[in-house]
Amino acid sequence: MTVTKRSMFSDFTFVLLLGALGVNAWTIKQVQSLQDEVSKLSNPVEYDKLVESSMARIQQQKFAAQATKNLAEWETSSDAPTADRIKLYGNPSARFTITEYSDLECPYCRNFHATPKYLVDNSKGNVNWQWKHLPLSFHEPAATQGALASECVYDQKGSRGFWAFTDQWFKLSQGNGKGTGQPITEVAASVGVDTEVFDACLANAEHQGTINEQKEYGAKIGITGTPASMIVDNLTGQRVFVKGGQPVANLAKAINELAKQPPTGLPVPALAEVEQDRLAISGQQKLVAAPSTN
Repeated sequence: MTVTKRSMFSDFTFVLLLGALGVNAWTIKQVQSLQDEVSKLSNPVEYDKLVESSMARIQQQKFAAQATKNLAEWETSSDAPTADRIKLYGNPSARFTITEYSDLECPYCRNFHATPKYLVDNSKGNVNWQWKHLPLSFHEPAATQGALASECVYDQKGSRGFWAFTDQWFKLSQGNGKGTGQPITEVAASVGVDTEVFDACLANAEHQGTINEQKEYGAKIGITGTPASMIVDNLTGQRVFVKGGQPVANLAKAINELAKQPPTGLPVPALAEVEQDRLAISGQQKLVAAPSTN
């Protein structure tokens, strides 16, 4: 079939407008400029190259628009990665920290994901939320692949990108080790990463050590399932363990129990953090009672 300038112009404009509508980011001037380029084409090869490059630009703009939207939902996070790689959502100086051990392929974790965010967003800076990886063996390999991908996103986008990525993963995941159903790179691109750098990081499993370390810590303190949350009062050092995907009311109750304790003047056992966590999970560590006023 002979491809004429008229058919190339018509086909290209149709494809272009479809893409532009999807992105909602093309101006009339941009469309006219590309139409002028098409009118100068002399053969189908040039036409194919122009279509390919233009569609690539549309795709880039699509991901850029998605990234802006997805990152905006997590603006309470820090943009910059830190030396200790803490993934924190909320005020870094908050009195209370919810440390969640989670698995990106766990359906219960997916359902629970909005709960800590709601508490942080409505705590007036008194609560923050920290993530720890605990991919479960029966959700592999997708659980660890997701964890590695989230760490690679963190390299470029800090906590804000990390939380946006985990949120997108949960929205797309089929759960129980089935993955997202689309290339991991596309999920990462939706939060604005450089995909070439991301792909290299993921291919080399650069952060497997971080994930292994967090899994081993979780096993050491006695966590056997996800989600699992350790709520810590950063003023007194006291902590409460909350098992499973509990509702907002139950997390709020645990925080209120910690808040009842005086913020100063109480002795905190001189134990390593791992031992304090282990005792909290086992139920052997009780909240220190307020001193009598009599």
